[in-house]
This record gives sequence, C-alpha cells and structure tokens, in this order.
Amino acid sequence: MATEPGQRDLDDVAMSQLEPHLETVQFRRETCIMHEGSPGDACYFIVSGEARVEVERPDFDSDGVVSYMGPGTVCGEFGLLDSSPRSASVYAYTDVVARRLSASALRELCDRDPPAGVMMLRWLARNAATKARAFSKDLAEFILTGEPDPAMDALVARSAAAQQSIAGWPEDEVDGLITALATEIAGHADELAAATVDETGIGCVADKADKNRFASLDVARSLVGSRAWVSSAAASGRG
Repeated sequence: MATEPGQRDLDDVAMSQLEPHLETVQFRRETCIMHEGSPGDACYFIVSGEARVEVERPDFDSDGVVSYMGPGTVCGEFGLLDSSPRSASVYAYTDVVARRLSASALRELCDRDPPAGVMMLRWLARNAATKARAFSKDLAEFILTGEPDPAMDALVARSAAAQQSIAGWPEDEVDGLITALATEIAGHADELAAATVDETGIGCVADKADKNRFASLDVARSLVGSRAWVSSAAASGRG
C-alpha cells in the first residue's frame, strides 16, 4: 500500500519532536483497534501489518468493509481533530504494530513545543482532507444517476422471458433446474466472491463466498418442492 501524502514531511521535520509522545501498541489479528461510535481520543500510525476499516450498514446487504490500511498510514485522525465519535471501526486484518498518539499527548506537544504541535495538527488536517476528497470521489462513482442502463435492462428482460418459458414445466423438472443452477453457482462461490471484491474494492472474499453459497444452495433447498417459483412467475407475468 502506498504511503499517504504528507508522511515524508512528517518524518523529516517533526518525528523527532513527536517521538516522546507516541506509544507503541500491538494488536493481534481480528482485534478491534477502534470501534465505530467510540470517543475519538487517539489516532494510530500503522507501523507494520494491515488494518481493515468497516462501517455498520444494517440496512444494506454488505460486509461493511470500506478499505484496508498498511504501513505508513494513519487512522483515527478525524476524531482526534474534532473530538467527534469514531465514524468507522478498524480491525487488525493481520497482526498490527502501531504508534498511538492520544489527545492528551497531542495537547502536551502543543503546550511544550508549539511549532511542532502546529505542524502535527496541519499534517493530520491535510491527511484527513486527502481522505475526505478520495471518499467523495469514490462515492460519486457509486451514486445511481437514474440514467437508463441498456445492459441491465436487457438482462432483466432476458430473465423475465426465461422465467415465463418454464412456467408450464412439471414441478420435478423445475426443481431439477433450480438444483443444477444452485450447484453450479456454489461451485464457483470463491471465484465469484474474489471477482466482486476485486471489482469493487469492498468486502471480504471469505464472507462473500459464504453468502454466495447461502444464496444458491440454501435458497434452492427452500424452493425445491415448494412451488414458490409458480407464484413468482405468475407475478412477473402480470407485471
């Protein structure tokens, strides 16, 4: 992972003044470094390992993973700057070693060495601004514009036509088709999950693979023999 902008300036000019105010902390894999909604009382400079940033999204079927952070990056600076609650949770994706700068240590730095304190605040603010701009850009790319999507419209039309084409099939033949499709999809669960994470940059491959298997095999088991597909096909025909 690339070093974030401003890190070199911090190393060259202020790290010697900052060093006495930093605490080395270690987190085992999957340990919570900071929790969404908790007080923003410190930031963490990642020295080694990789951290995973997550947000709670109870209204959306997503793992909530928004990014990963590696050595040379910092997390928690937003809350440290404005004393606001954490906007996301951060977990140790691997074993992580970090340097912790607490709010009280930052105040002490500003009191004892104002120029170094001002430089630290400016660096944290610049780092936060860079993240905010990157987030805004990513968000804009995912916002639905409401414009027609010919490829999606064609896919929906093909799906509706396929559903209608099997409306008169015997139940055992439909059950066989459902089972065959579910088995095929489940057989590629890991591959599909990896492709999704690679395309979106969001989520955990293992978790998405489990969801793929549930959405194929478990859903198929709930449909086979239930004739639920009949009502679905009829509703589609009426639409």
